[in-house]
Amino acid sequence: MKNGELLVARFVAEGTHGSAYSISAAAFSDRYVQALKPLEVWRTAYLDSLLADYKQKEQQAWGLAWVVGTIMLCVISLIAGGVLLVHQRVLQPLLVASEAVVNLAHREPVQFPLTHHGSPELNPLFEAVALLDLKLREWDADTQRLRHQAETDELTGLLNRRAFQMLGEPWLETTGADRNAFLILLDIDHFKSINDRYGHATGDQVLIMVANA
Repeated sequence: MKNGELLVARFVAEGTHGSAYSISAAAFSDRYVQALKPLEVWRTAYLDSLLADYKQKEQQAWGLAWVVGTIMLCVISLIAGGVLLVHQRVLQPLLVASEAVVNLAHREPVQFPLTHHGSPELNPLFEAVALLDLKLREWDADTQRLRHQAETDELTGLLNRRAFQMLGEPWLETTGADRNAFLILLDIDHFKSINDRYGHATGDQVLIMVANA
């Protein structure tokens, strides 16, 4: 580099003083190129070093990206596995229990015992649903029994006046001109004398026999 500067300075000085150049332009170019060869070697070496450094950084970046990508894939897999596990162990059993409760609320049949593959902590919930089914069936049985008692004569088992009105009045209200309604009254002759002569227990048996007939 220093030799190139001296060569240029001498060439400029010769041109400034108006004297003839000591070397031709072609010779000057050749000598200047030779003087700059060390600079070209240094530039090439610097560029090669810079390129090698960039390649090393690129490899490091790719390695880091691969590590980060692998970690992200593992995290996503863990999250997906956790979601699937929660669905199978918690959400799916809860859906089964919820569907059973809805069916019970609508008096639709439910197959017991309910089975699930969820967490053992959910067993009390399914036991509560089974208990609810038992209590509802007991409530239905009590309701039917109370309804039977409310609408049936205890002695003869026939429908009583309340049931007669509940069943008859709606039918009579819908009776038109083309439909006739008939009421048949049945009386037991001398029933009082039966009670007086044979006792009320025998009279009750007579009422039961008449009702069965």
